[in-house]
Amino acid sequence: MPTRAWLEIRLALIGTLRLARGDRGGLACFDRSADGFWRSFRAAVISYPLYLVLLSMRVTVAEWERSGAFLIITVETIAYVIAWTAFPLLMLIVAQRIGRPHRFFDFMVPYNWSQLPQSALFVLVGLEPRAVCWVPNRLKQSRSLLPSPSSSMSGLLPASRSTRPRRPPYLSFSSTSCLGC
Repeated sequence: MPTRAWLEIRLALIGTLRLARGDRGGLACFDRSADGFWRSFRAAVISYPLYLVLLSMRVTVAEWERSGAFLIITVETIAYVIAWTAFPLLMLIVAQRIGRPHRFFDFMVPYNWSQLPQSALFVLVGLEPRAVCWVPNRLKQSRSLLPSPSSSMSGLLPASRSTRPRRPPYLSFSSTSCLGC
């Protein structure tokens, strides 16, 4: 890819991260024109390998053996392309119905680029904790950040002052090398 394309990707990722932090100034990092809209579909191409990694996590070995890799990857690739094309078409209709067709590119360009870090995050969350050397020890031990479905809602509420720890729990990182995970 030419240098200009890499610069646009870099700016779009910076804008995506700024928007994720609630900074409206992140919108300035995107080319929200018609050309920028079409170029934002580069995010689909870049995130496709991440999608395949997620697919490999989701499909069981028995399903791979029963259906075959070619069929599964073909069907999932078709679904991936449909998802990347159907959503913008749906949003174009929604933007027209609510009287804001001029804001379509303002929404779709950042949305498309936001799929790239989102896909990377999904892959990281889906990995086994022991497969990632830099995962904090606490996460390796807990294996889950979310409460189990059987837990009560009270576990989601802050504890009273008397039961809170004096300082926030800090995550300790493993000092072993990647080979020692």
